[in-house]
Formats: sequence, structure tokens, C-alpha cells
Amino acid sequence: QPANIRLVEHLVRRVLHHMIPRAQREHPEQRGIDTVTFATYGEHVGQLSTRHWKKDWEMKVARRLGGGTQVMQGWQVVKNTYFKHQHETYGHGRFDPVFGWQPTPGMPKLSLLVFLDGEATDMDEFELELLGETWAYVTIALVGMENCPHHHSHAIELERVARFNPHVGFYDVHGRVLERLVVQDLLSSVYPVDPPAYEEILKPEYDLKADELPGYSA
Repeated sequence: QPANIRLVEHLVRRVLHHMIPRAQREHPEQRGIDTVTFATYGEHVGQLSTRHWKKDWEMKVARRLGGGTQVMQGWQVVKNTYFKHQHETYGHGRFDPVFGWQPTPGMPKLSLLVFLDGEATDMDEFELELLGETWAYVTIALVGMENCPHHHSHAIELERVARFNPHVGFYDVHGRVLERLVVQDLLSSVYPVDPPAYEEILKPEYDLKADELPGYSA
């Protein structure tokens, strides 16, 4: 939905300011964060950065959205991309012809931040998948319109999943929001050991320009 995707755009841009420097501590050559989009199908679009933000967002993300949402498409792309990289580079993971990719002892866990709306046709399947996953730490932001029945029903189920699986964090984002507080909550889940302090999130160079702000409090 137009209002939702504008808010997601701003949140993604804000979190990248904090995620990229942390990724560069282990991989100095890295310039952005690997990103997968999913609508009617999932696609790995490479790395998003803040350096060429408008171009990256429009070419790699916005033009690929639209139509129905099938979250399992994106989930499988994430899983296949990560396991193939780990297997080819470090020898981690194994592929089972029946059950697909399986983690092996010592394989690093992926830290994954997912933005969803409440309209995915296969959300129930995704929620069941999350209950048993151990190869990734998944932080989910469900961004929806206020009073949307689909949003609230999925929010209840995702909260339940997060209670039963310590690898899953969930945040309900709808109505009027304070973007900086949402960013702080999300990154505290993504980086439990090294979350950005609020003073870091408040840095003025991370603010959006006045003509880029929607009707949300920043």
C-alpha cells in the first residue's frame, strides 16, 4: 500500500546508516546490506546502501513491488542465497534432496530484518516455518494500516511465534509512529550485543530532508 511502502522506505534508509558500519567491521570491503524483495516472487537484488539511496531504492526495490505478496517466495530466496554462500565459501550447510538446505554445527546464524504488510497470501505457512527455524535470527516488522483486520490477525500470530521461538523478534508497526523509536527497537533485536545508542540514532546527518517526510512524526 502506498503509505506503507513510504514508511518502509524511510525505516530501511534509517537502519542502513547503522547496519552498514557494523557489517564493515567484519567485512571492510562491504558497501551495503544484502537485500531480497518479494511480491509475487522473491528476488535477491544485491546490496542496498545510503550512498546512492534514491537510485538504489527505485531501481532495486520500488519497481519490483506490487501485485500480491507471497512471503515464502522471499524467504526461500534468502535461505538459498545464504546457504549457498556459506557452503561454497566456508563449507557450512548441507543440501538434503527431501528437506532442502540444513544447517551444520558451527555455521554462523544469519541476522535477518524483514518488513511485511498484512496482505501476504501465505502468511500462515511462513508463521509455521518460523516456529522451528534455528539457522537465522529473524526480526519482523509488520507495517500495516490502522484498523486493518488482516494486519491485526497476523500480528497476534507473529507475537505467538516470537514467544515460542527465541530466534524470532516481532514488532507491530501501524498508525502514526515515531520512526526513530521504531529504528531503535528493530536494531536492538537485530544487534542484541551491540545495539546503537539513542544518541547515535539521533545524529542529524541521518535525518530525512523536509521534502522527503510523509505524514509521520520523525
